[in-house]
Amino acid sequence: MSAVKSDHTDFEINDVTLDFYFGGLASEYSPDQERISLGVALYFCNEEAYSALELDTPYTDYQTLDGLYFIKLIDVKEFNSGNYEVDISRFGKATFQHCETLTVPSEVFLDGGDHFGLAMLDLYCLKDQTDYYVAEASCLEIKYEFLDAQSVRLSKPAHVFK
Repeated sequence: MSAVKSDHTDFEINDVTLDFYFGGLASEYSPDQERISLGVALYFCNEEAYSALELDTPYTDYQTLDGLYFIKLIDVKEFNSGNYEVDISRFGKATFQHCETLTVPSEVFLDGGDHFGLAMLDLYCLKDQTDYYVAEASCLEIKYEFLDAQSVRLSKPAHVFK
């Protein structure tokens, strides 16, 4: 689960810096299972790249997935430690324990389209294999429009990419 906040809507494309709130629980597998939990990887992406991801399909390198801009991998133990907990009120309001200020790579805007996202991929590998797999994925969409060749205006997230 994720959310974004900023006091500004207009940015130069080389300086789109936003506060991202995210968290939840990553999959954890017992040591006797074939799957080994890695954690949650964060990426910036566009909808086309996110939609091309396939769950439980082997990838050779989670840091270089086509059209996804790798930010970092959060170890499964750290992610599930409570530091990334999200509390949901009975009225649906989310309270996040974790926030990071991240700068969106300008390449995200040059990929085309009118929105980008912060993707969270729950990763695992199999014993005795070198490939990586996506167990679950979610992506927060942020719409934008170009004001000129070097600046954009962001609007509120409309939905999560499916």
